[in-house]
Amino acid sequence: MSNLTQQQKQNALAIKQTLSNPSVMKRIEEMIGRKSDSYITSVMQVINSNGLLAQSTPESVIGAVYTACALNLPLNNNLGFAYIVPFKNRQSGNQEAQFQMGWKGYLQLAQRSGQIKKIASIAVYDTDTEESVKARLTSFIPQKVSGEVIGYLAYLETVTGFEAHLTMTNEELEQHASKYSQTYKTAKSKGQNYSVWHQNWDAMCQKTVIKLLISKYAPMSVELQQAIEFDQAVINEDGEASYVDNEQESEKPLARLISEDQFPQFVAAIEAGSLTKEHALNPDIYALSEEQKKIVEVL
Repeated sequence: MSNLTQQQKQNALAIKQTLSNPSVMKRIEEMIGRKSDSYITSVMQVINSNGLLAQSTPESVIGAVYTACALNLPLNNNLGFAYIVPFKNRQSGNQEAQFQMGWKGYLQLAQRSGQIKKIASIAVYDTDTEESVKARLTSFIPQKVSGEVIGYLAYLETVTGFEAHLTMTNEELEQHASKYSQTYKTAKSKGQNYSVWHQNWDAMCQKTVIKLLISKYAPMSVELQQAIEFDQAVINEDGEASYVDNEQESEKPLARLISEDQFPQFVAAIEAGSLTKEHALNPDIYALSEEQKKIVEVL
């Protein structure tokens, strides 16, 4: 914490005190199934290493922590599953913590669903052929690559044998970043590189193709639906999301149908506390049938 200003240190201390509140610690423990001390310690290490995060509102930090816990993903930058990223809320003027999924987090949730046999993403080079791309996706032996990266590809195979892939060129990914990240667009216009996209281009490209592939083709578990819903959002303690980095063009998906096969898992998530009843009954997020609504309402 030595590199933080006095004001940042004071705010970081307020965040730590909020996270150490017995009710907050109890809720975290209920979601992750173990003591919350180490989890909170790892979160504070991330916050204390980033001056902007240390200035964030405690409420937004808690929202990001609760979301990561509900998905059972660590908030550790070195692991790459999920992140807390600081953003300036243009409406309130406050510095807030935004929850962001990492590409490894999407892979973890997809594998955890039990419906995905194989999922991966790779960079595509100008020397590639369809055969060489397929070999890198499926081979146990590392494949030698050369040339310049021209795009990224994500691939999945379900347990039923269904296969799907999604490819985006560098130009398409740059357009995507400009559309969905105001920070990237602003930094680029100023000739600066402080955005997450600038500093982690490869990881953000892999995350983008994986996220879009999952959104379009993967069997959707409750966890995957939550991950897509809350990615790039500031989340309050009630589970309500706002998209401070780009209010006008967020990637908020349409309300999702919950099939009869998925519904028992959906109910279990509510009973376990990883999904609130209010969130489950929000028609903007889940398009439940009348029968499903009645069951959820009495939980």
